[in-house]
Amino acid sequence: MIAQDTRPPEVPGITRHYALGREWVSRGDEVLVVHGSFDHLGPSLPEGPPPEGVWDRSYDGVRFLTVPVPPYGGSATPGRLWNNWLFGRRVEKILGGGSYGVPQVVLGSTVHPWAARAGLRLARRFRVPFVFEVRDLWPQTLVELGRIFPGHPLVRYFGAVERTLAQSADLVVTSAPRMGEYFRERYSLPEERWCWITNGTFVEAFDPSPPEEDEGALEIFYTGTLGRANRLDRFFALLPDLARRFPTLRFVFVGRGEMRRELEERGRLQGLPVRFEDPVPKRRVPELLRRASAFLVVLDDLPLYRYGTSLNKMADYHAAGRPVILLGDCAENPLAASGAGWVAPREEDLPGALEALVRAGVEGRRELGRRGREYAREHYDWPKLAERLRGRLEKVVSRRPPESSPRR
Repeated sequence: MIAQDTRPPEVPGITRHYALGREWVSRGDEVLVVHGSFDHLGPSLPEGPPPEGVWDRSYDGVRFLTVPVPPYGGSATPGRLWNNWLFGRRVEKILGGGSYGVPQVVLGSTVHPWAARAGLRLARRFRVPFVFEVRDLWPQTLVELGRIFPGHPLVRYFGAVERTLAQSADLVVTSAPRMGEYFRERYSLPEERWCWITNGTFVEAFDPSPPEEDEGALEIFYTGTLGRANRLDRFFALLPDLARRFPTLRFVFVGRGEMRRELEERGRLQGLPVRFEDPVPKRRVPELLRRASAFLVVLDDLPLYRYGTSLNKMADYHAAGRPVILLGDCAENPLAASGAGWVAPREEDLPGALEALVRAGVEGRRELGRRGREYAREHYDWPKLAERLRGRLEKVVSRRPPESSPRR
């Protein structure tokens, strides 16, 4: 599996591929995850950036190959483009000779398409099936976030790369439930060449016991990147009024990002009931979320969400057994489906959701948490998700006729 921004569980960040790999290894498979030494969250290893060369480590039987790439500052910079492009080229060079083994199938994953393109080229070299995993639509996401205008040459370029990947893939896996519509509309992708595997969590790692509530005070946690794309400025604009109306509520923001310093300063100057904490490794997320009374999710108002979402935090929040409040909306809304909280599609709906949270009382919040946890067991548990994807990969491999040897 080739995904630059995926990470081992010893550091904060995305662990989707570690989780899938851990389940497959337990079934006797060999799994190699290839990622970069630096991504939009910073160095990707617990030891920091590797001094030189490729690092080869194993986490719970999942082999991680860390490809060195240069650091950069800022998510929308030439440095990030150079980092991403170089990752794809180095992956092809490092793995192309077969020194790390000959795979049965290659999965190439976005966010950026150069990682997926490296997967396609390696699959062709070894004459094995290629699986295109889409966790973010480039260039569509860049356009809708206002990072780049629709007619920019990069948009046309990334669009051409996406077309090649989608039309060449033996299987397209998407993390959002309706992304298949995007590929059917644009590239006439047959239904049988698509499947949806949401981001999940290990449900049994979470303790759903309710927290101790200090004199009626409720701590509402937000975890994740504190960046402009996450639109926390939208929430902070409402906070002064919310603080006056709901004096028992406190908000805890766990994460890093380009907006953290600005948000901390706003909280300090306006005397807002907020606290900021650094992110924790994935293994410690259940321990962190155990402290929360409820959780907050904020979505920007983007047409992109007509395809749904697949937020890592939403899976963890449901598994933790706490109510969730979502500011924003999306197609196939998992919070509406689970009934584990309140959806506030517009800013003016948020006070009503917070009032309902307070009025629910201890028992009401416990019941909402139980609903969320049951939903997580059914829809978010990694063992189930990994088995579903494994079944599709087995079909892909069995359909592909054996080749004599890889191309040299």
